[in-house]
Amino acid sequence: MKLNPTAKKYLLNALKIVATVLPFLLIFGSSKMEVILSLTKSIPWQNITAIIFLTIFTIAIQGFRWWYLLRVFISDISIFRVLEVHFKATFYSIAVPSSIAQDVIRAALFSRESDYKIAWGASWVARVIGMTAYIPVALTGWLLIDKTGMPQWINFALIGVFVAIIVAISFSFSKRFTRPIRGITQKFIPAHISSILEKVREGIYMYRGKFIPMAIASLITLALLGLCLLNTILIVKTICGHAYWRECFFFIPAIETAVVSLPITPNGMGIREGLSYFFLKIYLHFTPEQISLYVLFSIMIVSLKLVGCFAFLPGFIRNRKK
Repeated sequence: MKLNPTAKKYLLNALKIVATVLPFLLIFGSSKMEVILSLTKSIPWQNITAIIFLTIFTIAIQGFRWWYLLRVFISDISIFRVLEVHFKATFYSIAVPSSIAQDVIRAALFSRESDYKIAWGASWVARVIGMTAYIPVALTGWLLIDKTGMPQWINFALIGVFVAIIVAISFSFSKRFTRPIRGITQKFIPAHISSILEKVREGIYMYRGKFIPMAIASLITLALLGLCLLNTILIVKTICGHAYWRECFFFIPAIETAVVSLPITPNGMGIREGLSYFFLKIYLHFTPEQISLYVLFSIMIVSLKLVGCFAFLPGFIRNRKK
């Protein structure tokens, strides 16, 4: 039986809800609340403070990297204005599928007051550098960890995903490759959307040959990834008393790559927790209650994106003065 468009939409939304909620139900449903509360009470407040600081600081550095890439072509751009837009996008991204949403939203917001090509090009280049940085870090972790008991298919799947990412990123900077694809997509995409995509395409090409800015942006990205890993290692050590830094080096980039590749749920919620359950339960042998506590930390980190609401204050104040 063929479904009509409305039924397909409802079915797709229902599947998104299931993918978001089901992992949480399974994780918390297998845990004892009194044990979770006991574990929570034993957490040093200094650790929670450090995790909160690292999360907000990482968000700010992401905005700094975007400002640096924009500054390649807009030398007089204000870092405060860029951070304002970045934090707004961070706030909006909570409810939008995939972490890529943050890049899309901030580019859309900033393109209203700046060159469209540069705004979108800088956002895409920042994402490309970030995705590329996952690969060497994950491979380093893979070489360091004990792979005894790890299913063979995981190794093949990750290698396949990483190769696909490298190929896609390489081709995205090649007009020779994107030109025939553009010819095909223009037959199915409305003209005004094709026009927007063409500007984005041109914005990406503007960064070809900008070796020094790209190298510096890559170093900033590695620092960002280091902060994210440090945060995760701190959370793991807070929960079980052991850092497991080698394992985090492998699994965290792998999980984030999968979340970005599957833009199904808001901010990747549910997908990330399901994959984390596999990592924590099968490989680190966490108890159900420890996994639940890890997920609670993940929820806290996502909720910290709400700090982006403060970025609306400057605009509110400017409007009041008018």
